[in-house]
Amino acid sequence: MKEISSLNLHASAVSFSGKGILILGKSGSGKSKLALALISSGAILIADDQVILNNQKNEIILSAPKAILGKIEARNIGILEVSSTKAQLCLVVSLDKTEHHRLPKTKYTEYFGKKIQILHCKNLNGLEHSLIHFVKKE
Repeated sequence: MKEISSLNLHASAVSFSGKGILILGKSGSGKSKLALALISSGAILIADDQVILNNQKNEIILSAPKAILGKIEARNIGILEVSSTKAQLCLVVSLDKTEHHRLPKTKYTEYFGKKIQILHCKNLNGLEHSLIHFVKKE
């Protein structure tokens, strides 16, 4: 049986300090809004709406499909063109689930058998500021 080497997810992703942040959530949950806020704080877009996860030997690389490379939706404004890059997946942020503990234990999700830290951040105001400092310390 052939092992899956790539996956296309309905998500957004940015690179901050070379570290890939995968943003998951239902349609309208704020994925693009969070990505734009992070870009305004120095992150670089990887992909918006669709993210390709490529399984490498020791890492997972996030990238964009060619058709949407460098494009991000700004709701009620339109499609914006910005710089884009690829990056290693280092963190997953879920906008669908709420964390019920103020100081939660570290949680993980798995892609291609590799454990990646996940944060549950539904309806968290100012999330982009916390994420920037969180990623800098990693």
